[in-house]
Amino acid sequence: MTARKQKGNTNPHPVDSTTRTCCGGIGDHTAECPPALRIFDTAGSMAPVNLDPTAPEIVRWDELTGDVDIYHGGDASKVLDVPRPSWCDPDEDFYGDSIDSFGYGSAVARVVVSNGTGVSDGESLDPARVTVQALMAASGYVHYGIQICLSRATGADKDRLWINSKMTLTPAEALELADVLRAAVDLTGVEQ
Repeated sequence: MTARKQKGNTNPHPVDSTTRTCCGGIGDHTAECPPALRIFDTAGSMAPVNLDPTAPEIVRWDELTGDVDIYHGGDASKVLDVPRPSWCDPDEDFYGDSIDSFGYGSAVARVVVSNGTGVSDGESLDPARVTVQALMAASGYVHYGIQICLSRATGADKDRLWINSKMTLTPAEALELADVLRAAVDLTGVEQ
């Protein structure tokens, strides 16, 4: 397209009238027409112009739609809103797929079970056992438990697998179990 003359002026950019309504037609700009709006000044003297400012409710929504992952690295205290008790071992923190499945644990006490099946490699024996661990979880409220785990091996010598059966008791249930176990031992009259 060639530039058209109007009132003695030559328009070097005849097609920008599609975005400007000052003259009403393509290629009909005059020297009196205002310059086209520039977002960035190529000489660097003008700052960028935001032609579509974001509404406050959109800004707030963008904040709410951000990442919600809780990065804990195995440290339950980064998820729970209660401090770790002094009797809890940081290496015994437990966690799962929900905040309700996070908590603190004590070191694990083990009682070897002499007639349970363990695993032997010919040089050492990993015996069957009962483990006991005190737990504290805080999912809206703090609650305590005593976890008991019965561990024994099953299967052929080379293919033995551990079977772990866990149950968590309330402190009151754990005390009742301790009384029942003591009563059973007393009933036999033997402590060995």
